[in-house]
Amino acid sequence: MESLEFEELLAAAMIAKGDHIDTRDIVGKLPVEAFANHHLRAMYRVIVRLLDQVEPIDIFTVKHGVPEDTAGLVLEVARRSSSASNIKVWAKKVRQCWMVRQAKEKLNSALESLSGINTHNINDVLTEVSGELSKIQFETNDRLPRRIGDMMTDYMDVL
Repeated sequence: MESLEFEELLAAAMIAKGDHIDTRDIVGKLPVEAFANHHLRAMYRVIVRLLDQVEPIDIFTVKHGVPEDTAGLVLEVARRSSSASNIKVWAKKVRQCWMVRQAKEKLNSALESLSGINTHNINDVLTEVSGELSKIQFETNDRLPRRIGDMMTDYMDVL
């Protein structure tokens, strides 16, 4: 699962939507570490900071807030997005890719621990490895939280 495309689409959609409820919702649930690409992580960090400071979010404010080596990419990333309508789906994909990366790191760490196992530390190492493996999480629910206002029409149809 490659997260670069999802990260680009999400950053562009957040710049396009600006200070919108969807943007605020995503910032509340998606940590900066979820972005693998350091340029896109820098853009996301600026978007989070602008939201916290109640400043406008657009191409120019993001461009002026990122490091110099990232500033040239802001316009390019923003131009690639044709729509921000799938912003929550892209946020979920970025989160899922981050969870997969975390799981790989934990599995590699477990393999490294197991490679140093011997008869003197077998129980300690196995306990440590099983504890680390139990912390692996994957987002399996395909449904995203919905606002109550969005569900009212469906609810009224059911009634």
